Amino acid sequence: IEKEEGKAAEAWKMGPREDASLLKVMEGLAEEESIEMKTKNFAGLGVMIEELQGRKNGERGNYWQYWINDEYAKVGADAYVPRGGDIIEWKFLGQQNL
Repeated sequence: IEKEEGKAAEAWKMGPREDASLLKVMEGLAEEESIEMKTKNFAGLGVMIEELQGRKNGERGNYWQYWINDEYAKVGADAYVPRGGDIIEWKFLGQQNL
């Protein structure tokens, strides 16, 4: 999880959690590791992570986004099921030009 723009500051290793979405994994990790996390349900889009470690979506035009194995994720965290060996990075950035 990026603490300052462009700088990875915190990392956690997580074991596989069978058939759990990334959102569920993050919720469990937040509880286990005392990570501050807030979510919000958006009709038609699903649940999005709104805040991590005190940094809230919309601050200076930045939003929490995630990458899987160095590729920008194209689905919400509630729709992605991590596989063994995945490296997931959360970054607090402006809109991505895809």
